[in-house]
Amino acid sequence: MYLDNLGSPGILYLLCEHQGRTAAFGSLHIQFLLHHCGAAAEIQELIVQPDLRGNGIGAALFSALKEEALRRGCVLLEVCCNRKRERAHRFYESCGMRRSHFKFTMNL
Repeated sequence: MYLDNLGSPGILYLLCEHQGRTAAFGSLHIQFLLHHCGAAAEIQELIVQPDLRGNGIGAALFSALKEEALRRGCVLLEVCCNRKRERAHRFYESCGMRRSHFKFTMNL
């Protein structure tokens, strides 16, 4: 999947390094959705090493992903986050996002 995704023009992976080690990883997936009348970008992963959290790395990575979505003409930026991850909810709200949807899932 990783190699397929690397070849997809609608998927972007970003790594953030701090003092010579990988500090964070983020991915952005762009789809052209009829109900948004344009391109929608979704942050699928945004992960910061636990010992580096709270240093602004996540906010910088979020900002870079958002800027790339804007550069590619996206009309919407989305992120899905498990209900239990309340700290992550506060993080995304501090980045300017708002809670607006419910997500339903089903294992197949």
